[in-house]
Amino acid sequence: MTGHRSQVADMMERRKPKNLTTYKSGGQDSQIDFVLSRRVHLKEIGNCNILPREAVTPQHRLLTVDCYRKRTIRGRQEIIPKIRWWKAREPEYKDIFIERILVELDTWDYEDVGEWWERNSSILKRVGRDVLGMSTGKRPRDKETCWWSYYVQEKIKIKRKEKKRYEETGTEEDKERSRLAKK
Repeated sequence: MTGHRSQVADMMERRKPKNLTTYKSGGQDSQIDFVLSRRVHLKEIGNCNILPREAVTPQHRLLTVDCYRKRTIRGRQEIIPKIRWWKAREPEYKDIFIERILVELDTWDYEDVGEWWERNSSILKRVGRDVLGMSTGKRPRDKETCWWSYYVQEKIKIKRKEKKRYEETGTEEDKERSRLAKK
C-alpha cells in the first residue's frame, strides 16, 4: 500500500504468538503487523520487537522499532543577492523606475532578436539594481508570521520602521520613538 510517497513496512516476523501480542484483554489478543513511514525512510526502519515482560498498562505491551537515521551534512548555502523587484509596486520607486527605463531602452534596430533581448534585459537589470536596490541574499528566519494577528503584525511593522529610521538618522528623537515602539 503506497500513497503520498508513503509505504507500509511489514513488521511481521516468525516468532512465538506470545511475543507478537501488543494488546491482551479477555481472551482477545491483537498485534501490530505494519509500520507506516515515508518511502524515502523505509531503509531506516529496522527490527520491530515487543517486550513481553515490560507492560505499559496491564493490557498493553511495549513495542519498539529500531530506526537508523542517516546523518546528512548540509553544506553552506550560497548567498545570492537579488534585485528587490517587489519595490517596483511602491509609487515613488515605480515612477523613477519607469522614467529611467523609458530613457535607456533601445528601440527595435537590431536584426537579431536575441541580441536586442540581451541588451534590453541588461538595461532592465542595471536600472533595477540602481533604483530598487539589492537584497542581502540571506534567507529570512522562518517565524511563520502569517499566523500572527493583524494587531501584532502592525505593531511589528511600526517597530521595524522606527528602528530603521533611527539607524539612518541617529537622532535622539528617533531613538526615543524606536524605544517606545518596542513596548
